[in-house]
Parts: sequence; structure tokens; C-alpha cells
Amino acid sequence: MLKTNDQISRGNKKQNFLREDSLAGWNVSLLCLRKTVLISILSISAFIRVNAKPGTCLDVLSFGAAGNDEKDDTAAFAAAVKSAGNQAATLLIPSGRFIIGQLTIPENISLKIMNGGRLQVNGGLEVNGGLEAGIEPVFTGNGKVSGKVKAFRVYPQWFGAEGDGRHDDAVAVQKAADLAWHAAGRRLFIPDGKYFFNKDIIFRCNIDCVGKFVKRLDVDERKTVFDNSSYCHRYYPKNDPKLIFACDAESILLNGDYFWGIKENDFKVPVFENIPVIDNSGRINLAEGGTLFIETHDFVGSRNSNLRGDCFYAKSEICQLVSPRGDVFPEFMFSYKNPRDRKIGGWSAEQNYKKGDYCRVGKNIYKAT
Repeated sequence: MLKTNDQISRGNKKQNFLREDSLAGWNVSLLCLRKTVLISILSISAFIRVNAKPGTCLDVLSFGAAGNDEKDDTAAFAAAVKSAGNQAATLLIPSGRFIIGQLTIPENISLKIMNGGRLQVNGGLEVNGGLEAGIEPVFTGNGKVSGKVKAFRVYPQWFGAEGDGRHDDAVAVQKAADLAWHAAGRRLFIPDGKYFFNKDIIFRCNIDCVGKFVKRLDVDERKTVFDNSSYCHRYYPKNDPKLIFACDAESILLNGDYFWGIKENDFKVPVFENIPVIDNSGRINLAEGGTLFIETHDFVGSRNSNLRGDCFYAKSEICQLVSPRGDVFPEFMFSYKNPRDRKIGGWSAEQNYKKGDYCRVGKNIYKAT
């Protein structure tokens, strides 16, 4: 990033330079996966005592759950979970609407939701075990479904998405994407259909999309203007929802000195192991699937045609690590040479500098624009 624009003038000469704040003034960010879990605490006494055998199937109706009424079924579900203890068991949820307040399903309990089964979550439901359900609505209510569910795929239909191109599926898709973010497979599967969305959807998980996302743009006539450069009208929508693919973790700043020497069109970084973090808090190895972002204080320039003169862009690019040995894709667009390796002389009022030339003033390095 270019922090300052400095002018250096000596005698009758004046030339523009962009200051590079430091010799090694560049950052390398590695975006890694961060594991976070929302934890719900449940303390409910069971009113029916049934001891489960390892690997058995527990029908929630046997523990007092009613379904299809206004009665809260949280205590019945908690009793079924408690009966299993630490043994593996399957919690069978038959057809019906079961009201859940605050409940945690441990990792040794799998949920098997039969056709027509619905969990109306009014508080928070944390699912850390398996989940077996059809591609149909299984979660309703205004509460949140979270946890490290042991499912390879999560479907937006579980949360009520219709995929008919008319019903607004934004909330359902967002809830499914949030659950898939921490699921075992980290995968959101979007079946065939047209998914209308009227608000932003943020994805932090893997996505298999067979369907299509559609949105409707309504023109705000008050903002319509005539563009003299293109001789056409320019229109602006009242609402422009977006599909946002966000990073799922904070970036880690690495010591950029270890990445000097990258050349244009390279498919590999110079080092991939034992790289120090910029704050000297430790060292890391680059892992397959990580995202590498490089930004320097150096710049490239281009002259545009709308009378604004030269525009300067910091050299920056992003690529994915495709192996544990530092291979990346796509290839690098720029070469990164250590400024210390350049023969950079001091500023001279008698010298004519062309665009891209370097000079040194004290400890600072400047580049001619």
C-alpha cells in the first residue's frame, strides 16, 4: 500500500516520487480455517427414565414428546439424550411438529428425522452428532440451529427454501450456509431450482450448486442520469442484493522477507515451511487449501484516457495453495525482487529520472512516477 505522496525538489528541478515506507514493506497474509462453536447450556430434569442400550434407536414419543401441538417438547428430547449417556444412539423423530427451546445434541447422538418431521426451534438447537433427513423442511421457528453436525451435506430445503423462483429463499439459504460452515463436510448442496433472494447471502463454506440464484432489480428512476461519455442513460437499482463469498477466518500476517524472489508466471512460492509470523509469535507451515494474499508497497502505473493522468496500483494478488509443498493457482502476475538487491543511488538534482526509477534519500527509498 502506498502511504505517502512526496515531492522532492532541488535547485530548479522538481520531480514526483512515491515513497516506499520500508525496504521490506509488504505483507503476506495466509487465510486459514478457524474452528468456532456456539455452545448452548441445557439443564432440564427428565420426567421419564429410560436407559438406552448402545446403538439403540430412541423414539422421542417414548419420552413424552407430543408433536403437533403447542406443548414444548424440550424436556422430552433432553430425557432421551440423557438416557443414552455416553453410548452411541439414534434419536428417532417421527412425523409431527416438535417445539424446541434450548437444547444440545451431543456427538454420540444422531438425529433421524422421518418424512414430515419438523423441529420448531424457538431458542437454540446445537447439533454435534449425525443428522439424517430428506431434502425437505425439517427446521422451522426463529431460533438458531448451530453446532458441528456430522453431515457431509447441508441443504437449504432443511430450512424451508423452495427454489421456485418466487418465494424469497435468502433466509433459508443463509441458515443452511451457516450450519454447513461448521459441519463435518463443510459443504452446502443447492439442488436444482431457482432460488430467489432479496437480501445479501454470505457464504463461508464449500458449495455444490446445481440450482440458480435469481434476483429482481427495480430501477430507482430518481437516480437515472445521462452519461455524456457513453451517450447512454445510467440506471441504479433500489436494492441490489449480492452473493458474498467471505473468508472464514482472520488472516495471519507472515514475514514478507521469505517471499522475495517470486517471478511472474511462477506456480510456486520460494518457501512453504517454518515461516515466521510478522509479530514473531510463532512459525507456520503453508497448508493445502489456504489462500495466499500478497501486497507490496511497490506499484505499477497506467495512464488512463479521461484526463486524470497516471493511476498507480500497488502490486497485489491472491491465489490458492493447491498442495502442501507451496504450489499455487493461479500463477503469480508480478515479480517480487528485494529492493536491497537493487543498486539504488542517492537523490541527485542533476539526474533525469524516468518513470519507475528508484532513488534513496536517507533511509527511505522512492520510486519515480
